Amino acid sequence: MPNLGDLFRDLGFDVPEKKPEPPKRKPDVHPANEIYLPNDTAGLMQSSVGETCDNLALGLNKLKLLKQIRRDKKTEQITSWKFGFPDRDQRVAIPGKTAELLREINKANDALPHTSSLPLTTASRIVVGLGGATVYETGMTMHHIYGVPYIPGSSVKGVCRHWVVQEYFENDENYALKCKKFRTAFGFQQGEEGARGNVIFFDAFPVKLRGLERDIMNPHFGNYYKNAGKPSKNSMNLPTDDMSPVPIFFLAVPAQTNFQFYLQNGELELRGKSVKDHLRDALTESGIGAKTALGYGLFKE
Repeated sequence: MPNLGDLFRDLGFDVPEKKPEPPKRKPDVHPANEIYLPNDTAGLMQSSVGETCDNLALGLNKLKLLKQIRRDKKTEQITSWKFGFPDRDQRVAIPGKTAELLREINKANDALPHTSSLPLTTASRIVVGLGGATVYETGMTMHHIYGVPYIPGSSVKGVCRHWVVQEYFENDENYALKCKKFRTAFGFQQGEEGARGNVIFFDAFPVKLRGLERDIMNPHFGNYYKNAGKPSKNSMNLPTDDMSPVPIFFLAVPAQTNFQFYLQNGELELRGKSVKDHLRDALTESGIGAKTALGYGLFKE
């Protein structure tokens, strides 16, 4: 087919020459689970090659999942690094001293006065602190001293309290606060009046940790959610099948992991059951942590 511009020029019209478009630069494509480090930063990490860390949290975020990219052939210096999750179906290894540490933590909790334990096993993977601060896109709650995954006591109390309000007080907070036993167990704050609860919920630690597993969430309509469904200049921004999925990797505590929950004064009675029994019901029927609507965070006896 003849060029229309040439045809008009032959007829005497002044048609400017179309400038050729510059070649489009292909964007750098890196796997979604990798973050590359600058060379000067990589140079500071030379001493960490081959080292291990007894603190899982430090190892996970600072050392353990560093992967080498390239090494200069002449100087043998590492030129670039990346952070990355383990390959699919592989686990993040647990430092050897972690098992002994977990035994000491649970042994110390057993020795506390007026304390009862509730041993439960994860029926599915569990993720606590998915949106926490991390060098990766997703986080996990790790104890800042012991460096192991755990469930904070505040989260345990919150799940138990919410379960009781939902199941026994028609999901009405004000109705629950009218109950003296509820206020005694969980505490309350109303205006200038308030009191702490008599039931104390301790941080929950695994009894034995076999490793952390890699999991994935794969949102298919990222642009649609990012722009809250609002149309742009060039698109109606509808959640259509031509959008590319964006895999997001995260770490989870595996199923069949034993946890030990501890409560002080957990035998207090509330609506025909002890607070300890309410906690058991909450964890086995509702779950705890992120993505419980998809079956994560459930426990079994």
